[in-house]
Amino acid sequence: MQKNWIGKSKGCEFEMKKSDDKSKSISVYTTRIDTVFGMTYAVLAPDHHHVSEFISPKQKDSCLKYIDNANKKSDQDRTQDDKEKT
Repeated sequence: MQKNWIGKSKGCEFEMKKSDDKSKSISVYTTRIDTVFGMTYAVLAPDHHHVSEFISPKQKDSCLKYIDNANKKSDQDRTQDDKEKT
């Protein structure tokens, strides 16, 4: 959950379960619960503390490489708008 955010917002917090392992879930907060039913996927940041729990064995090597590369970048490098999206 985001802490020390600018301004107060009203919304909803819910658990999103992993499709192939219902025992794993993440807590999600949204101010637009009406849009949740149209979701087709969710994305975790490479530095999210639970990201490794959601990596499939098939994608493990490439994901860990991506996470390692992302962690080597500065905050400024990671937030530049002129780079290719991955």
